[in-house]
Amino acid sequence: MATRSLFAAAEEGSVEDVRALLPLGCPRCVFVKGEVDSACRDHADFLARLTHAEDGRTCLHVAASRGQAEMVKLLADAPGGRRLVHAADESGASALFAAAEEGHVKAVRALLKRGGAKLLAKLDNQGLSCLHVAVLEGHVPVVRALLELDRALIERGDGRREPLVMQCDQQGVSCLYTAAEEGYLEIVELLLAAGGEDLMMLAKNNGYTCLYIAAEQGHVEIVKALLAAPGGRRLLSKLNRNGWSCLSAAVMLNNREVVQVLVEAGGRELLMQTLNDNTSCLLIAAQSGSAACPVVELLLRVGGRDLLLLVDDDGNSCLSVAAQEEEEGGAKGPPRLVQMLEAGCRKNGLSPEEIRVLKKDPDERAKAEKELVKRLKTSLASRRAEESEEEGEGEEEEVGGDEDDSEEEEEVEGSEEELQGEGEEDEAAEEEGGEEEGDEESGAEGGGEDSDSDSDEEGGCGGCGMCKTCVASSAKDVRKRGGEGGGGGGGGKRKKPKA
Repeated sequence: MATRSLFAAAEEGSVEDVRALLPLGCPRCVFVKGEVDSACRDHADFLARLTHAEDGRTCLHVAASRGQAEMVKLLADAPGGRRLVHAADESGASALFAAAEEGHVKAVRALLKRGGAKLLAKLDNQGLSCLHVAVLEGHVPVVRALLELDRALIERGDGRREPLVMQCDQQGVSCLYTAAEEGYLEIVELLLAAGGEDLMMLAKNNGYTCLYIAAEQGHVEIVKALLAAPGGRRLLSKLNRNGWSCLSAAVMLNNREVVQVLVEAGGRELLMQTLNDNTSCLLIAAQSGSAACPVVELLLRVGGRDLLLLVDDDGNSCLSVAAQEEEEGGAKGPPRLVQMLEAGCRKNGLSPEEIRVLKKDPDERAKAEKELVKRLKTSLASRRAEESEEEGEGEEEEVGGDEDDSEEEEEVEGSEEELQGEGEEDEAAEEEGGEEEGDEESGAEGGGEDSDSDSDEEGGCGGCGMCKTCVASSAKDVRKRGGEGGGGGGGGKRKKPKA
């Protein structure tokens, strides 16, 4: 009965009822002294049993979650109250977690005053600290109070070594990461002042940094704050396990404002970073179709030709992906993104053929390349066959030329023999005629002398064509013509050059 009444009084926030009910749970206090005995062990056991059966919360959890600072003090200062201060519910959270989660600064201070560094260092079953909980809910006053109390405890050397701000949960999540994810700029600034660059460089187990998550969530002011902090630009080169950078995350969400801030800070080097499969930030943007035009325009202005030519391991280019996305999307009107990318290609000196190649789907491009190789091989084989045929014809012409030369030589030789035979017959006839003329000349004295002188003046026979002199001259002319015509004398026909 006393237990149920005490819980009800705590939930209602009635300090007087709690004060009146506290002794009733312990027979020794009630019947022996009539008041709560601070040294009564039975009473401490009674308070320790004041828990909800459903979730393990104590009446102190209830008072802390409702911000009842006076009741928190009353319960914590009662006999055995210190056990309540460190008691945890089924999730491993103490009453301090309940006060921090609900943003009750006075209850937080009251509990830490009684629980000290040991209570502040306590984590729940997920590895979360009370600071994580306060940050997650965005309670700036509680975060500031916890940081101040933590710093005071460290300076005092109260058994704590690692600052509360540097603690991470089981997934590697720091309180700064949580603040960046939720978009709490003021808390981010408080945590950066407390933890500095070391805190900023902490990453989740999957490699996500505070800058990555801020960019992914589109919190541009937090992105600026992180980059402006000492060492903040080092976060630009941090990649998660899949090779994604903060810029990749911002491009994926088509957040032009965040992309611009990151590009201005990281420049061309950041733009050329690719994922593990060599996917570029421009290719990621192309997957969003025409909705990514503002981001693509910004990327092209800085990345230029080199960014346009990047392809992933599967052969996808920004142009092929954009064309495919806009085709599948069935958007009416001209494909804006494809036109923008083609214009960027032309502006950066790419030829129409290069643009067509980039625009093709990887499978189509591979097929086209195979067909091109096949055509080249066919053309090469055809050309070689033609060359072989031409070479064969050249050899036949050489053989035919030799035969013609032999025939011409035989004809010339035959002509010479015939002419020589005719010459011999003419010589014999001349001899007979000469004898007859001699007889005639001997009978006529004066007329013969005149004839001989006339013949000598004309140079022999006078070109009769029948005498020995004329026959020899004709044979000489025939041989000369045979030599000029490519006969066997060494003038043969010019061979056709081999291909």
